[in-house]
Order: sequence, then structure tokens, then C-alpha cells
Amino acid sequence: MNIFVSDRDPEVAATNLDDKRVIHMAKESIELLAMFLLKYTGIQHILPIVKHQEPLSEMMNHPIFLWVCKDKFNLTWLFYHTAALLDEEVERFGVAGISTKYFKRLRDSIVPYLESHIALYTRLDNNEIKFYNCTYLSGKDVVKNYRKYLIKKWETTDKKTPTWTQSDPPQWYRKNLELFRKES
Repeated sequence: MNIFVSDRDPEVAATNLDDKRVIHMAKESIELLAMFLLKYTGIQHILPIVKHQEPLSEMMNHPIFLWVCKDKFNLTWLFYHTAALLDEEVERFGVAGISTKYFKRLRDSIVPYLESHIALYTRLDNNEIKFYNCTYLSGKDVVKNYRKYLIKKWETTDKKTPTWTQSDPPQWYRKNLELFRKES
């Protein structure tokens, strides 16, 4: 379970991801939103979307889920990130995947827990939202750490070269790719 915070802006963070992660992270993000609803309303909307090896009780104690629940703005960031991932999926592949159906099922139930879009971006502009403890890559600059992490995955761990259908890779990927290769 993860949220790839490759940009402070949830919509840009979605466009930064390669095709593989756009699809996969939409599913994981929807699962996190559904877990939030289960925890705070008792309504089990769509869990589980995907089968996990760990039980639901362990997933609810996962650091990523705890970050989502910690602050209304964290939940709002994830909600807009999820919507952007689904928009990316349609933009890149010309069709909405199964995740869009699940998102629509939980959207109306989760909206009352969110801050406004304007409030989210005001806090982002004022550097008020902290991504500390939202990931295993916490530190002074979570965005920078996630970008490094993604480059490493794209260059060493993934079996296929990353693709961005109907779009270009993020500029930071191209800029830092040579630096990564020199360090490796």
C-alpha cells in the first residue's frame, strides 16, 4: 500500500506516474478511501477491491492509512489525487477502467469528510500540508525522495521500461535520469 507523492499537487502527482502505476495506484487509492469510510461510518462499500495478503485489521494500521485518517486535508489530497489518476487513465487509454465504477460508488459518501478544493490548494500554496509520516520515505523532502524512488524503480526494479501513453514523462525524470545512472 502506497501513495506516490511525486508532487505536492495531487493532480500533478497523478500525471507524473507511468501507465502501470496510474492504473494500479487508482485501485490502491480507492481502497484507502473505502477503508476510511469503513472506519468512520461502518459502511463496507467496496472492500476488498483487490485481495491483500494482510488482513483488513493490519491494513487499517498501515502508516499510509494512518496518514490519510490523520487530517481532513490528507484525505482531501488523496481524494483529488484519486480523481486525477482516473482522469489520467481515460486520457491515456481512452476508456474508464473498473476503478472508475468503484470511485463513483464511494464518492458521494466521502465528500462530507473533505475540505473544499480551494482550501486544499490554499494550504498547498502556503506550505501548510506536511507529507511527513505519510510514507516510508518520510523526511525533509518527501517529494524529492519519491522522485528518486520512482526513478530507481523505473530503472532497476521494473521489468519493462516505463511508458506514458498520450503524454510525456515528467521533466524531473528526464533531468535526473542521467544523474541516477552515474550514481548507480
